[in-house]
Amino acid sequence: MPAISTFPEEGHLHRHVDKLILPLSAATNNKIRTAIVCPPDIYGIGTGTGNNQSGLIPLYAELIGASPEAGAFVVGAGKNIKSFSHISDVVEIFLLLASEALRPDGGKADWGGDGFYFTSTSTVSFPELAEKFVAIAKEKRWLPPTTPTAIQHRSAEDMRPLINGLGAYMWGANSVSSADRVKKVFGWAGKAPSWQECLEEDMKAAFAVARSDSLKWLTDWQ
Repeated sequence: MPAISTFPEEGHLHRHVDKLILPLSAATNNKIRTAIVCPPDIYGIGTGTGNNQSGLIPLYAELIGASPEAGAFVVGAGKNIKSFSHISDVVEIFLLLASEALRPDGGKADWGGDGFYFTSTSTVSFPELAEKFVAIAKEKRWLPPTTPTAIQHRSAEDMRPLINGLGAYMWGANSVSSADRVKKVFGWAGKAPSWQECLEEDMKAAFAVARSDSLKWLTDWQ
């Protein structure tokens, strides 16, 4: 926590929010109990009535669907690794904290300055993701059969302008965390299927709602 609570705002997307939330319990003499749940990239289909998809897989589908002749890609050598968590595992941690917040003295949860919970359950290697993505998409005819099987290596400079400047971070950065606190405090362990098991379902949903102007190629070969 000392490192997390002293990050500068520059270069840390959520730091301005952390600075508001983390001190609030102490400032109100624990009348307001706060915790931050910090998931990594999320996979799986949500069950809510609003948006039920995450970001990484749908955006990947949209980019590749817009230019299938370029194929799937990694950034640089593709050696970066990111943590992953299924949406149902993330929700379970929110529910655990909500339940503890109703107990006397906040139950056994850590709150305030110590109330920071990572939710990671696995890691994803981008070459593995790209290879599985293309294989599934071609088999299911979500991508044309002419889509290259070989994974393309794109530069960080090429990716940087995408997604409001976050493209290089989204697919080219390392981002690894461990759910140590939630395991220690609650004895928690993720129960959801792996990202590999969920990938086809996530892709099906992603291609179903991808922007239609990105997917005009579909009419050319189906």
